[in-house]
Amino acid sequence: MQRPALVVIQTAFLGDLILSIPFFQALKKQHPQHQIILVCKRGLGEFLKKESIIDDFYEVHKGNRSSYKNILVHLKKVKIDSVYCVHRSIRSLLFCLQLKALQKIGFRSFLGWFIFSRQVVYEKKWPAPLRLFKMIDSASWSLHSRLQSQDWALLNRSNTQGEMPLLPQEFTFTNQREAEVLPLAEKRIALFPGSVWATKRWTSDGFRQLIQMFSAAGYKVDLLGGPDERALCEQVALGLDAVQILAGKFSISESIEYLKKYVLVVANDSAATHMAAYQNVPCVTLFGPTTLSLGFRPWSDRARVVQEDDLVCRPCGLHGHDQCPLGHHHCMTNISAARVFQVCMSLLNQVTSMSVNS
Repeated sequence: MQRPALVVIQTAFLGDLILSIPFFQALKKQHPQHQIILVCKRGLGEFLKKESIIDDFYEVHKGNRSSYKNILVHLKKVKIDSVYCVHRSIRSLLFCLQLKALQKIGFRSFLGWFIFSRQVVYEKKWPAPLRLFKMIDSASWSLHSRLQSQDWALLNRSNTQGEMPLLPQEFTFTNQREAEVLPLAEKRIALFPGSVWATKRWTSDGFRQLIQMFSAAGYKVDLLGGPDERALCEQVALGLDAVQILAGKFSISESIEYLKKYVLVVANDSAATHMAAYQNVPCVTLFGPTTLSLGFRPWSDRARVVQEDDLVCRPCGLHGHDQCPLGHHHCMTNISAARVFQVCMSLLNQVTSMSVNS
């Protein structure tokens, strides 16, 4: 007999989907008798099913209306108890409207009163994972009072060394692994120089200088990213010895799994930093046009950020742009490789020290 289902609509980018994982895990713990079905973008569902975070998934092809219709045909055969629409796009809202369920939950909006049986406030300044926890039914969820106990915007504030406040353990990923102390010959660092948005990318010269600093310190460096980022990685690696380019060699699921091999990940504010956070791999994230206040901090206690705090033009948007609106791109060009290297070494020393003492 088919189990009743909870359907989650999250058709945003990969980073947003990874930040939704604590929410999925909480739903599964609260409703063990239900199957959790995810509706997401193409190529993103495989990893979550492999990790047993969800039970099944359907993938939409953005720009292909028939893919949405095909999913509706399949979901009409499923007994749906609840739909959680965690993505706020109009397309996701209209898709949710066409599903049949006992209840539908989503963020408050001008269309929400017509679509949802329960709406929750979108806490703009909270970290993204905690926004989603508000959707869980407070009547049967033991952590509801904890969630309401304070303004969680404080978790988005780093100090001058790029250190972030510790996360409340009840809202973190449940798969966290311990850091490993590896011999120097095995210490590899992963760099992700790409991003969907051009202004969110640190400079190629910055990454090149950083690679040279890591090499001088005895570390080996790999450059990773999607197939469309291979040319960027080749540009960064041009003329450098002992740099391995792995961009485009793995699927998303394989890439997330492969990150376990590294002692450190350095990335722009992109999906890569959230992939590292999920695997609990130490990560340094470079924030440019976006800021921590938007709620997309690395969801890990082994993370640090590097950013230009004094620029009044930040943030210039929720995602970034193809070109700097002011034409100078100081949010990235002002970040030196020496500063990033210092933050990286400080984080590595801290993690190694904690591992040795534990």
